[in-house]
Amino acid sequence: PFATHREGFQASKYQTNIAFVPTVRAAMTQDISKVLTGVDAVSAKKVRQELYPQSMGKLTTSLLLALTLWAVVQEVMREAETRMTLMTVGYILAFSYIYCDYWLWMLHCFLDRKENLQSRIPDVKEFATKFQDHHDHPAKVLQENHLGEIDDLVSGVAGMGLLMGYWTSPATKLIMVG
Repeated sequence: PFATHREGFQASKYQTNIAFVPTVRAAMTQDISKVLTGVDAVSAKKVRQELYPQSMGKLTTSLLLALTLWAVVQEVMREAETRMTLMTVGYILAFSYIYCDYWLWMLHCFLDRKENLQSRIPDVKEFATKFQDHHDHPAKVLQENHLGEIDDLVSGVAGMGLLMGYWTSPATKLIMVG
């Protein structure tokens, strides 16, 4: 009696699922982009523009490489017991991320302010106008070299890292590069 009851339960459950399968199967065979937009996904892909290649200028790249090289040479010349460990590498990666994220947040807080569009300082006005333009044309973010646009900022950080390099550890130099 127990086996019959159990088989009967499974059979009714199975029959319920069979009724549901054609609906799911039909939904799985439709191209969702056609359903939502009425456009064939293949032709829509042809219209998409390719992403703009991101690159830094030669000065910026040179400064970052010089700072990295200095950190590596300084690290190699240290006594073995004072060298970096895997924990130090983790610290460098985590702190580099936090450091970069903090300054990008500050940049957004400052340049996204509407009053900076009327600033009496020409550079602030220019950067605020360019920066706020991404709100009106968000797709442009993918069609310009934004890495190249911050060359001055990155060069300044790397240059300061080189100027202060004598007094800083290899880890600090690598954080500046990160």
